[in-house]
Amino acid sequence: MGKASKLGQKHKVIVADQPLYSREKELVWANPEKVLYKNVDMLLGDLHILFHFLKAIGQHRENAGLEDISVEYGLFAEMMGGKSYFRAVRGHTWAY
Repeated sequence: MGKASKLGQKHKVIVADQPLYSREKELVWANPEKVLYKNVDMLLGDLHILFHFLKAIGQHRENAGLEDISVEYGLFAEMMGGKSYFRAVRGHTWAY
């Protein structure tokens, strides 16, 4: 008997990083009738959600010239991409 059953929960939640999450979704979407575990939900991890959020903000501000100014003054080489978490947060905070 699993923990979810002991707690009286019908669904189990698995949190995974992006490569594992996307692979699982591809398999489920390709063969929805062959899914063995109907009560298991896969969620994307918090860090990857945060990366996508920072990337969306960076794309929204992409043509504002903030990145050009930061490179010209030597503040950041790339600040809005979302690949480097701390650099992106510093860049967005500086731009704010």
